Amino acid sequence: RTLNRLYFKFGRPIELAEAGPGLVSDKEACEEIYQQAKQEVEGGIAYLKKKREQDPYKDIIPRVLYERNAKKKAPTFNTNY
Repeated sequence: RTLNRLYFKFGRPIELAEAGPGLVSDKEACEEIYQQAKQEVEGGIAYLKKKREQDPYKDIIPRVLYERNAKKKAPTFNTNY
């Protein structure tokens, strides 16, 4: 197996301060926050998978060839979506 490019995306922080100290005992509020986090993570993973499919330099050989010939890092994509 060859080394492929790794993709990371850090989502927006989920604010918990508004929920207050009673959040721990509020199952409904916890479930809402969990679903929000789950949706954000799943959306980020789907986005990165799509971008990976479109990345001509995701595999090591084309990336190394480009970087050696161009003498610069292979281009990537903007992670803002």
